Amino acid sequence: MAAIVFPAPAFANPIVLLAKQCETLSFDAAFAEGMSQSIIDSTPPAELALRFEQLTLGINNLSDQLGVYLHQPLAPEARELLLNCQIRLADEVNRISARPALRALSAKLRFAGVSVEDTGLNRLSGAMGESAPALNAQNRELHQLGAVLGSLITEQLPQEAKARLHSAEAAFFTGRKRGGFQLKTGPECTLNDVPLNNPDAADSSKAADSSKATDSSEIQIPIAQQVATYLSRQTDTACREKVWKAFQQRDKETADAALGAVHRIRTEQANRLGFASFSDYQLANAYLGTIANAELFLALTKPATSPAPWNIAAMLKAADGARGELSSKVLFEQVLEELSVFGIHVDRLSDNHLRLWRSGRLLGELMIAFEGEPGLSLSRRAVFTHQFAQLSLILPATLRGRSDAAKAINAVASAIALLGDTRRHYLLARKPLDSDLDSLPESWLGARLEKSLAPQLPPLTPRERIANHYSASQAYYRASLALGFFKVTPEAGSHFGDYFDGHWHDTDAQYQSVNAPLQEGPLLYRHLLAEKLADYLIDKPALDDATTFTLLLENPDRLDAKSQLALLLGQEASPEQLISLLASNPGL
Repeated sequence: MAAIVFPAPAFANPIVLLAKQCETLSFDAAFAEGMSQSIIDSTPPAELALRFEQLTLGINNLSDQLGVYLHQPLAPEARELLLNCQIRLADEVNRISARPALRALSAKLRFAGVSVEDTGLNRLSGAMGESAPALNAQNRELHQLGAVLGSLITEQLPQEAKARLHSAEAAFFTGRKRGGFQLKTGPECTLNDVPLNNPDAADSSKAADSSKATDSSEIQIPIAQQVATYLSRQTDTACREKVWKAFQQRDKETADAALGAVHRIRTEQANRLGFASFSDYQLANAYLGTIANAELFLALTKPATSPAPWNIAAMLKAADGARGELSSKVLFEQVLEELSVFGIHVDRLSDNHLRLWRSGRLLGELMIAFEGEPGLSLSRRAVFTHQFAQLSLILPATLRGRSDAAKAINAVASAIALLGDTRRHYLLARKPLDSDLDSLPESWLGARLEKSLAPQLPPLTPRERIANHYSASQAYYRASLALGFFKVTPEAGSHFGDYFDGHWHDTDAQYQSVNAPLQEGPLLYRHLLAEKLADYLIDKPALDDATTFTLLLENPDRLDAKSQLALLLGQEASPEQLISLLASNPGL
């Protein structure tokens, strides 16, 4: 992702400054002094929460800044500085989590609002013209903060287990990138111009830089690109299948060992907390609640089967892919105009620096550049009475086709969702309680904007339709793998045929073939749930758009997911009832 570069004095290297902040970090010591047991016992919950926010705001901002830089291209020395900083932050959080005082703080905050009778269903301040008592909304946030702190405490791994987990994950991801792969296809599957030979990793990284090559014939093509080329040119389906499956298992021995270690560590973690599996543990705090409900959602809402992965390249190559073009600046202005319907007002500090307001409330600042792939970086989150949000958004100068336009619209929607989410406590934005519905606000806004702007967007090409269908099948398949892998025993049955026109019976190989389960865990389905629910709310709205925007993106009364959904749906719905509603909706 291209970076937005802001002018700075030559001596003020931001990465060096960030690393120095990490070196001098004393969060644990500050917490010990500012949150002693006597202070917790004698201080009212609201004051305790404010004190905790003052103690932790700096480390939270530092963590977000780290995330911004780590997603940018960096020199090895700079990346090492930031990774060391990330480890330092994690160690500080681990030490705090082990303190009895944090457990006492969590308990006191969790019960701060228990005596307040409030279902949340009879009020929606602002959007419905009512003014809910600030005490109730504040007490809900105190209770939620206590619950999040409790979750932070319980999810911490022992240092030895954490080290083993990180080593196993690193081995898996490194093995997926490692060179040395070579496939002997046999004469019946050979394509002379695509040798399917991956050079040693070090040699390939040097050879891949065409600016240093003296002869174009010396340039080595990465193995993933060679396989993609092979699959698009090979006319024999059996050969394509053979090559694709072999490539997915290119580091089988390392992957088997790494995945086994990850599964053992995560299962041990879940067992310590009283759960049978890591999937059970993760779903306990999710809206769907159980593995059975998550599997039911995937089964009842999945798309029709897509072409097999080894056939998709050839199909895309054969399909009409002529895409219309659209200026991202023009589309961005159209999106801003559409956002004005929700009461959003923009102050332009410069062409690329915007300040956004809604109903007299400052949402935050957005820096935008029209260069490179769509990307969103959060410099800092909004915290009530402390700071407003700051984000950087990057869009390509020219959008090619409907898919590019949709990505740009969704990037803006994500920015607005982050700007609108102002909390009294930083952790509530970073670690939502109903973690499988956390992306619903941006999903709803993105779908709503795309629907409104559809007449002005390029139509989907046949190639884009095939690609979108395949992407949906991939997303459902990976979500199914993530749930299955983190069960008590990794699920042995293959779901491959549920999503693709083909067969792949080697389940172990399927777990080795994707990164997403390790990166996102059992709740990988949450993006699909948010998308399906967003489509349903747009297709069958119970509230007007402005009210829905307020409820989802601002949630001024800090309602929990169950109360929000009851308002959004016009009825209370259990997880099973919600799944039934989504399955019955044909979509937009």
